[in-house]
Amino acid sequence: MVVGLGFINLANYNEIMKIPHIILIVLTLLFIAWLAWGYFSVASVEQLSYTVIDDSKEYEIRQIDDHIVAEVTVTGNYKDASNEGFMKVADYIFGNNTSSDKVAMTTPVINSEDLSEKVAMTTPVINSEDLDSDTQVIAFVVPSSYTIDTLPTPNNEEVTLREVEGQKVAVLKFTWWATAERMEKKTQELIEYLERDGLKYTALQSARYNPPWTPPFMLRNEVWATITSKTTQEVISEIPGNAELATFAGGCFWCIENSFDNQDGVYEAVSGYVGGTEETANYTDVSNGQTQHREAIQVYYNPSLISYKQLLDLFWNQIDPTDSEGQFVDKGYQYTSAIYTHSNEQAEQANQSLEELISSEKYEEEIATEILAFEENFFLAEEYHQDYAKKQSAAYTNYKDNSGRK
Repeated sequence: MVVGLGFINLANYNEIMKIPHIILIVLTLLFIAWLAWGYFSVASVEQLSYTVIDDSKEYEIRQIDDHIVAEVTVTGNYKDASNEGFMKVADYIFGNNTSSDKVAMTTPVINSEDLSEKVAMTTPVINSEDLDSDTQVIAFVVPSSYTIDTLPTPNNEEVTLREVEGQKVAVLKFTWWATAERMEKKTQELIEYLERDGLKYTALQSARYNPPWTPPFMLRNEVWATITSKTTQEVISEIPGNAELATFAGGCFWCIENSFDNQDGVYEAVSGYVGGTEETANYTDVSNGQTQHREAIQVYYNPSLISYKQLLDLFWNQIDPTDSEGQFVDKGYQYTSAIYTHSNEQAEQANQSLEELISSEKYEEEIATEILAFEENFFLAEEYHQDYAKKQSAAYTNYKDNSGRK
């Protein structure tokens, strides 16, 4: 018996084999278009103007400029209230408003009817939540080209226009979807950071920057907290111009800073990292000995109220100048002692002070403290290290009592 063999037409076979490739190409093009949408939908929109004050921590501190918002107050859970508020404000943005522009009287007389005006989109969309209730305020930041007088009036009385003064906010950024659970988690993270750093805050807000259908990995979401206390950088910026600067490395900066902060004539003592060739420094790297920085403080002082010699005397009394391996319980180069001078006069006084200490024969061992010229390489420590003795008094007292310091 002869069995017949079926044959597939070669041309048809080639056409069939092309189908997966065509599907792959189409999917690739769609994915590229999706990415382009995610990018250009935000890049083409005006954003709320701000200046980054500090980005050295897990969160940013920004100074947000004055702006105007269109907002509505709604009640309900995060998801439902957000959606309801968004639709109401978007309705205004997309044209449900009465233009505030009026046509001046001229001749001939022209009968002008009320016109609906479409307001350009900006980012972010801001969600302000009252933590003690289910009330939320959904706000759109309107374009900077408008003033409160030139904005069209909303037809919906629930939508209000408001001028917002510039404010300082702490911002924690994250991507992917901004669900209620993730917002709550990120808000709690930000609160923990602020409490750790001793920063006081009031209003908590969330901000979303992207339109619907944006790829989730391109979503830009943020939680905000309005900061009411000053950062160290702000404190420094307000120090009078007659202040002089002294830099000391004496082991753990918590203890050294606190000793100088309590002196009359000292405007401010701040903790940081000095020396090294690296372009930046942070506590994790420095404390683990991964850089050539020392923990140090900088002292801003009024020379008419306290002299550099008095600061030197105070410094010598806070350290063990014979310890070449660190200070007290803290060991490693990062905890060794040094005086960094900012002028020839300071260098002369520091060397004279060292000679006087040696001559006093207070110490039998050789003095290990170095005297070096300051080379503009001081990096402020993280905010939670500043004024640590005041912010974390119990933890500070426990550390100092067990550190070997007097």
